[in-house]
Amino acid sequence: MKPIYIAGAVIIVGILVLSVLPKSNLQTRDELKKFSSYDELQQFVKNSAEESQVYDNLGLQTRTTNGALGAMATAESAPSASGADKSFDYSGTNVQVAGVDEPDFVKNDGRYIYTVSGGKLVIIDAYPAETAKIVTEMDFTNSSVNNIFINRDRLIVFGNEYTYYQTDEQTREPQAEKMIGIYPIYNSQSAFIKVYDVSDRSNPILVKNISAEGYYFDARMVGDYVYAVINQPVYGGDVVPLPIVRPMQADFPDIYYFDIPDRSYNYVNIIALNTQDGSYASKAFMLPSSQNIFMSQENIYLSYVRWLDYRYFYDKIVDDVIIPIFPELTDRIDEIRGYNISRYAQFTAIDDLVENHLGELSPERRISVEETAVKRMEEFQAEIAKEQQKTIINKISLSGSEINYIAQGSVPGYVLNQFSMDEHDGYFRIATTVNGGGFSVQPIGVATVGSVETVSAPSQGGGGSGSAGSAAKTEVSAEIIATEPAIAPPMPPRTLESVNNLYVLDSSMNTVGKVEDLAPGESIFSARFAGDRAYVVTFRQVDPFFVIDLSDTTNPKVLGQLKISGVSNYLQPVDDNHIIGIGKDATDEGMLKGLKISLFDLSDVANPVEVSKVLIGDRGSDSPALYDHKAVLIDVQKNLMVLPITVAEIDRSKYTEPLPNWAYGEIKWQGAYVFLLDNLKIRGRIDHATNDTQEFENYYGQYAVSRSLYIGNVLYTLSNKLVKMNSLDSLNEINSIELPGYEQLYPIY
Repeated sequence: MKPIYIAGAVIIVGILVLSVLPKSNLQTRDELKKFSSYDELQQFVKNSAEESQVYDNLGLQTRTTNGALGAMATAESAPSASGADKSFDYSGTNVQVAGVDEPDFVKNDGRYIYTVSGGKLVIIDAYPAETAKIVTEMDFTNSSVNNIFINRDRLIVFGNEYTYYQTDEQTREPQAEKMIGIYPIYNSQSAFIKVYDVSDRSNPILVKNISAEGYYFDARMVGDYVYAVINQPVYGGDVVPLPIVRPMQADFPDIYYFDIPDRSYNYVNIIALNTQDGSYASKAFMLPSSQNIFMSQENIYLSYVRWLDYRYFYDKIVDDVIIPIFPELTDRIDEIRGYNISRYAQFTAIDDLVENHLGELSPERRISVEETAVKRMEEFQAEIAKEQQKTIINKISLSGSEINYIAQGSVPGYVLNQFSMDEHDGYFRIATTVNGGGFSVQPIGVATVGSVETVSAPSQGGGGSGSAGSAAKTEVSAEIIATEPAIAPPMPPRTLESVNNLYVLDSSMNTVGKVEDLAPGESIFSARFAGDRAYVVTFRQVDPFFVIDLSDTTNPKVLGQLKISGVSNYLQPVDDNHIIGIGKDATDEGMLKGLKISLFDLSDVANPVEVSKVLIGDRGSDSPALYDHKAVLIDVQKNLMVLPITVAEIDRSKYTEPLPNWAYGEIKWQGAYVFLLDNLKIRGRIDHATNDTQEFENYYGQYAVSRSLYIGNVLYTLSNKLVKMNSLDSLNEINSIELPGYEQLYPIY
């Protein structure tokens, strides 16, 4: 089989190897279906696994990846607990959406602090600070506690545990008996949601215990309702697991899915729980791989990345490039596609057909074909670049215990995290990056695919393979090709640069507005939506800070941008005209250095200004605030910001100036930095180190500060081993309480 030369570039018809697979378009939305029986579920998983194996054998892959949820960020007040007797203000968890609480391993209700330490859940009577004491330590044997909520006198605990299914017939529930008969798993990980009545904080009483197959992923709380997401891998084989929630509500659970072949699936089980009466409902959705989630007060959005289906890619080359260049071959190509024969046989027949036809063309016609081919390939690759990597978003409404699927949408690229998504006035907004790993606007040129044996079928006026004008015919039959290609089919070419985009989708998840191709060659490092604006930070060498106007949903536009050194990994709105950026400083070459906290003034949106900044430590300095917004304590009214920070410093005596880019600092301090919010002035530092603790414990382990909160006029900082109380006015220490901690050292972050 010979390469075809067009416009001086090698265009191998061998790239059509997958065009002969069953034709499929890359749909922007898929139809939601529901399994009616276990047999239907099992057959679907089996068929999908077999189909995905075809692409593995071809050397191609259809991947799915993650791609780990804007109101102004004053301290959110948690629901008041009847036992708290709160008469003063207190901080809540730093959340993305006002009115949508997010779980954390530390909560407070204005008097009591609830925290996870050493595998125990500890309740502290925290106010007044002078008399603070632990009132309860709750053990969770053979399980791990991940997150908690407090809602009045209800404490909600999320975690994972290993469950053993006993084989004694008398110990099984009737429903469990049926399910165990389907898939006999005796030891497995399961997630739990436990609800405690804490009217008496010294004596919590378990009032609801829900368990689900899989593992706890995330949750949100709106009013009295908690919405939890449980993930469960779906393994193929003779036995396919089910997304069971106990206490069981049905013999066969509701499982919704999309008819998308993939090598792996994941159940996303959504549980809606009334925290006060314990009633709950659940629905499971079977999706490829893992997801990011965003939740407003009314809807939850589940997203995942779907990579381009290569059947679609190669079909489009045939339909958009080959057939327009050679319309006279349309009928023959369609005929070959319809043959019930080996995919390699179909590929070879199309390859020979086009190659032979080229040999018959006159010199004038050949020149015309060359010009047309170059133009069409450029157009095709520019178009397909946006199709290579799609974020699929499934919108599901949540109202009380009602869980209803609404619609599906898709946009090019992948999302960084929950802050890349938002809902405002019925519109969904999302910022994405399209990786520089797709299709380039350049000729396709690779080695020829190895020789393949074929049998014959009539060809249209063709010459023999490789001989112009020959009367020989290429024949095709149902015979299966025995010889595999010596060289795997070529992968699609790659783009040179990544690009960044922002899309606006309506309530039906149709794209109605967009801004594309921001900062070519860079990637989104942080994003934040606030009302009619979006703030996007990209990075490669400098930090382009974009301000985007979303007031016209059909025509979003960049209002202004600022390029400074460094990068902001997290953005925190302060008010309408100011936003905090928390990230890293960088060299002119884009090498990251120490921590950098910036205050941006957006009064003139066309010209954003960095009005204040503070640099802390050298390369190696870090903060959980860079990747966990719950580590940030911020309050506009109190002009307060507190961040846990690890400070690393380079010993300059070991190097000659200028310092090499690879020089790394040694950790010198860990604790909480307290800032004035309006100018980023450092008020002071609080650490948990003691003379008896080792440096490892101070910097990485049980005494590393990870959270802060305030009640009244007291600032509380928490590590796994200690709660320290300081005056908000003077930062003088008031009291401290030892927590259980671990017998062995485990890093907090």
